[in-house]
Amino acid sequence: MRPASGSGSSLVTAAQILGANLSSRMRIEGHTDTTGTAESNLILSRGPSCGGDDFLVSHGVTADRLSAKGLGARRPKVAETTADNRAEG
Repeated sequence: MRPASGSGSSLVTAAQILGANLSSRMRIEGHTDTTGTAESNLILSRGPSCGGDDFLVSHGVTADRLSAKGLGARRPKVAETTADNRAEG
C-alpha cells in the first residue's frame, strides 16, 4: 500500500527524525470521513497507515519501532461540518 497523497515529505521528515533518535517510536494512524459504511471506512483507513509504515521501513526505520492503525471514521481529523472539511480529512 502507498501512503496518502501528499504525505511523502512528512514521512521523509519523520524518517529523518526517527533516524536521529534511535530510542523513539511512532504510531501511524489512518482516518476517513463518515461517507460510506463503517466497515469500508475502516478498511480504507488501513491503507494510508500501513503505507506509511512500509515507507518508513524502506527509509531505514526498523519495523519494531512502528505501529500502524486504521481508525476509520471513529476519530476524524477535522470536524465534518462542510464538504471542504470532509475533503481535508
